[in-house]
Amino acid sequence: MLNKELHIEQNFASRKQIVLTYYYVNILVCSIWILSPIISVFAICLFLAYFNPSKNTYLFYFFLIAVAHGLVNYTKVPASDLEMYNDTFKLYLDQNILQAGRTILLDPFFYYTSYFVTKLSFGNLPVVALFWTIFTYYTFFYALYEYDKVFQSSNRLRLIFIVFFSFFIGLDFQLSAHLMRQSAALSLAMLGIAMYCRGKRIYRLFFVLAFLTHFSTVIFIPIIFLTRLRKHFLAIAVVVCMVLGYIVSTLNILEVVNGLHLNPSNPLFASITDRAQMYQEKDDGGVTVRLMIEMLLYLLIAIYVLIRAGKLFEKKETAIGARRFLAIYMCFSIFVALIRNNLLLSLRYFFYLYHLSAFAIFTFSRVRSYVLFSFVLLLVFTAPVRYFKGLEASAFIYIDNTVKLMSYNVFDFLSN
Repeated sequence: MLNKELHIEQNFASRKQIVLTYYYVNILVCSIWILSPIISVFAICLFLAYFNPSKNTYLFYFFLIAVAHGLVNYTKVPASDLEMYNDTFKLYLDQNILQAGRTILLDPFFYYTSYFVTKLSFGNLPVVALFWTIFTYYTFFYALYEYDKVFQSSNRLRLIFIVFFSFFIGLDFQLSAHLMRQSAALSLAMLGIAMYCRGKRIYRLFFVLAFLTHFSTVIFIPIIFLTRLRKHFLAIAVVVCMVLGYIVSTLNILEVVNGLHLNPSNPLFASITDRAQMYQEKDDGGVTVRLMIEMLLYLLIAIYVLIRAGKLFEKKETAIGARRFLAIYMCFSIFVALIRNNLLLSLRYFFYLYHLSAFAIFTFSRVRSYVLFSFVLLLVFTAPVRYFKGLEASAFIYIDNTVKLMSYNVFDFLSN
């Protein structure tokens, strides 16, 4: 009896020690985040990998990681797309919601949200970049968390591995405020895909919000519809995407829209025409050698997916959610590969394909695809180097474009 009581007392003491350790490590990680948001990403990933925290703890730390990037973009000197967005947001300062609504006809979720953030921040425009960066990263990390649940046994090491990858390479920090609207739409679309793969009906809401943030995400609507067909009809979905990709590749969408001569007295038509003219006048530049290599690598991965997908569909142990993702990835990869002649759309849709690869890592790490997994592993280990090399070579200016960025604390960023 005495031994039993002693054993119970020892177990209680042991559990108490674990709780205290967890509590103190939490305090330590949060303190590191205040002292250096960038360095804290390493500490947070180590903490989440070592402990087995609750969902709320995951989401709290995902939020801190998202804010870390948001603070960097808070210091970004407006240029190019961000400067254009800021010019629009400045107009909101002297407008009420009805006046602003007359110009918010396309991508209303993005612009109405930006309107309220601009008003609430009293015209402090860096706050808008801060908000959308946090929104983009947090939503994307949440999508990764949800997709991890597709599999019967989640693997927190794999999840943290991919979150780390997404922070330093996956979601390009230079583009998260530059392509503010498309980055936000991307994260919503990825969350919609994750929810669809999990069989949750709320996925429709996220796709609608993605479309209302950036119209390019409309492509996922027919792809989702096609992939709802039974696996025996997957060939039909692939053929439809091939035909759709071929048609889009032969069309100059901007010339088509401008050639329609839409009635300029209609506010919606006027907005569509103005947007088409803006993109047509904008010089997207040529495709760099680096971009060509990256596109080739990810298209090779897509081809690899096509080869493996048939076998995976036949395996009983392949989760239904993974089957859904494979179907989406197959169809979307084919579409992106075929529209390569349309530079404007090709670059934008490759942006989505690139980030879908994070989900592919989940799927193929389950079936021992060592080629793909090793490729991404190499990227992750070189991620910090690429992150700061990219920062130094960036055309954009931040509080500091060197590795010294790691030495800045939260207050340094906010007081910039």
